[in-house]
Amino acid sequence: MNNDDNIFSWAENSQGIMVHVDNVPRGGNCGCFCPCCHEKLVARHGDVRRHSFAHDSATYNELAQNKDKRGANLEMCYPVSVYKLAEQIVQTRKCICVPPYYGCFKSRDIIKFQKVKIDSRYEREDKQPDIIAIAEDGKQYLIEFIFSYKVQHKQKIDYENLNCLQIDLANQSLDYKKLEEFLLKKKEERQWINNQDYFNEIEAICQKRVKDPIKLVKEVDCVKCIIKSRCVAAKDKNTQETIEIENNGIKYKLCQEKLFKEQIAQFEKRKKDERRIEIVNEREKYRTAALYRKNREAEMVSVTADSSTVNSVPESLENSRVIKLYRDDPNRSCLNCVANLPLKCKGEMAYCGSYLGGNSQKGRVNPSFAKTCDYFKKI
Repeated sequence: MNNDDNIFSWAENSQGIMVHVDNVPRGGNCGCFCPCCHEKLVARHGDVRRHSFAHDSATYNELAQNKDKRGANLEMCYPVSVYKLAEQIVQTRKCICVPPYYGCFKSRDIIKFQKVKIDSRYEREDKQPDIIAIAEDGKQYLIEFIFSYKVQHKQKIDYENLNCLQIDLANQSLDYKKLEEFLLKKKEERQWINNQDYFNEIEAICQKRVKDPIKLVKEVDCVKCIIKSRCVAAKDKNTQETIEIENNGIKYKLCQEKLFKEQIAQFEKRKKDERRIEIVNEREKYRTAALYRKNREAEMVSVTADSSTVNSVPESLENSRVIKLYRDDPNRSCLNCVANLPLKCKGEMAYCGSYLGGNSQKGRVNPSFAKTCDYFKKI
């Protein structure tokens, strides 16, 4: 908003109606007040500067050259004046221009009203919109004006299950024609906070458009979806971005059920294929370990006792599977054995492949077990 536009050309009269500065008497007898701070205003009808209203305290302090002591907060009073004039325009013209509903289907450009109430309470105290309007078809709409910040003069509105439109006046001024055109002909700088009528119909309407069953799914549930990396939510045909709908403070996506079921089927097939490959690999490991164990047992049967390396040799491997070979060799460690399975090692423990196929817990051994293992074979 330019500084040249910040002219207080409109104010409230004693009946609470917004009036233009040219339509009231000159000076302090104009009978007008600021709609924000309710201070008395002075109508300036000069020949040099643009006609405007001025706060009475500001006028006095200007004469006294104490501008910093004026009582009114003009940065707040101006947008509230714009807000009050916007209310009056909608009440007088009994219509508003509305935006499309998330690009899902074409909506009416203009909603005409048969009755408009401004700055009044809704049925419950926690619902206090700026405008309550009844359309010609009998449907009720709430209109809420905001700025880059919200004018905090009302309680928070509970929009649940209602049709509510939010319009941003941050870039508007007290130029009646421009403000009227913005409200009645523009679709920008406004959005549906709630539109229960559209929300209730959106699944059926979108289904006709995409020829596929559509289901509204909460975004919090989408996060848990097993195929979220391959999301099949409907996209805007112009931007190709996923359509996100907000209603009653909850965000939704439009899930295309047919594509969703296809993706689920593909996901389950991939998981089965991965599990099948995993089972084949595990079986191959078991066969490899069994073959290694069989070969090692055959080698041990043919071992010739050597008194320099063997302290004692049992009479039969059936009586004892442990032959104490190379007890003092520092390299004789399960971690250096070909039967060790590194991927299954836990901490400093080894995992002996020779035990696979039986109780897998028996496979975890201390690396020093190799000192007395009859299956040890150095890598």
